[in-house]
Amino acid sequence: MSDTHDLYRNYSENFAEAKRFRPDLQFRLFEQIYPVPSRKDARIADVGCGKGEWLLWLKEKGFRSLEGFDFSEEDLSYLRKSAPEIVTHAGNAIELLKDRTEEFDVVHAKDLIEHLPKAKVLEFLKVAEKALKPGGELWILTFNAQSPFSTATRYGDFTHESGFTPMSLVQVLRSTGFDSFVVTGVHVCPKGIKGRIRVFIGSIIYGFSRFLIALRHGSSTSIEGVDLYTAKPDLWVVAKKR
Repeated sequence: MSDTHDLYRNYSENFAEAKRFRPDLQFRLFEQIYPVPSRKDARIADVGCGKGEWLLWLKEKGFRSLEGFDFSEEDLSYLRKSAPEIVTHAGNAIELLKDRTEEFDVVHAKDLIEHLPKAKVLEFLKVAEKALKPGGELWILTFNAQSPFSTATRYGDFTHESGFTPMSLVQVLRSTGFDSFVVTGVHVCPKGIKGRIRVFIGSIIYGFSRFLIALRHGSSTSIEGVDLYTAKPDLWVVAKKR
């Protein structure tokens, strides 16, 4: 982390307009991706929360036991201004979570694990598993390394270190204490005519890419709850603690 300290300290600022604080837009996208935790009293940690849009979305839905972790003080300032009652932690999330044992019902990590070197991915997953209550869930959203456009995402951010397919996610999750998985592909677009066009064209491209993936690897392997052949641009993961 020390080598990229300056990049993370002002993470969103370095992207300018590409990472504007737009909770209205983000809320509409979240509605297409995320289930809502079944209990309003669920304790939820958002690791790599950025400006806090996801936590603000949950707050709007009535959740109150929310905590955000991020390395960027600049990004956290948006969340603190918008919802000062949400607990925030600035710094290295792995270090901050190390002393938290069986405290959370959900640990959420959106666009996070691709920023970690391989050894740190494993460390983060172990720390997250320890921080979850028995039966708690780790929610991950990350780009799909077997999508045809994954290279643009992988190298579109200088801080990206890793990429994952459904199979490699299952591999690392199993090795770090999780035993129940849902891994699906998602392609989320804003609603409207442009969004519908993107979805339609994407369905053709990702459908053909799915065929090519199955052609390369064969289609005999299956894991319950895991779409091994998805070519959609992002992966949505739910992993339950043993």
